[in-house]
Amino acid sequence: MTANGEPAYAERMRIRADVRKHGVDALLRLEELCARRAYPVWQARFPDDDEPMALLNRALRDRDPALTRALNALHTKLDDALGPSAFTAVYAGFACLTTARHAVAGEIHDQPDAAGEIEVPPAEWTPCYLASLAEAGGATWEPDTDVAARRAYWQWYRDTATA
Repeated sequence: MTANGEPAYAERMRIRADVRKHGVDALLRLEELCARRAYPVWQARFPDDDEPMALLNRALRDRDPALTRALNALHTKLDDALGPSAFTAVYAGFACLTTARHAVAGEIHDQPDAAGEIEVPPAEWTPCYLASLAEAGGATWEPDTDVAARRAYWQWYRDTATA
């Protein structure tokens, strides 16, 4: 683990590839666990809005392509909510959204050859990475993030992924 509390991108992609060897559903389960872990950050900021988790639950249950319209609407809602006071909460919402998209699509396309998320479009960040942003208060390149929280999250992730 690096000094900023985050394992190297290549290591995180290797862990995902190892989980995926057990099938897409195994990786979806890991993504779901990550989204659920970070969801309290959403709830703290938006206590009366359960849309991201409700949509995630529907997508995991139904895997219905007809949910695409609702997923797109949630994406717009999350984009509109971005702002200094809501960034970390919105990361948690995006973790739910991205997991739901993967469930509906029935496939996941990682970018293991990238040097890191800085090279990957944010819309393609993994739900597990988005959850780490919610827990740590932002990315490693952002000021005033919680290194201890980031480190704890990624240790949990490793333990969960290898269980």
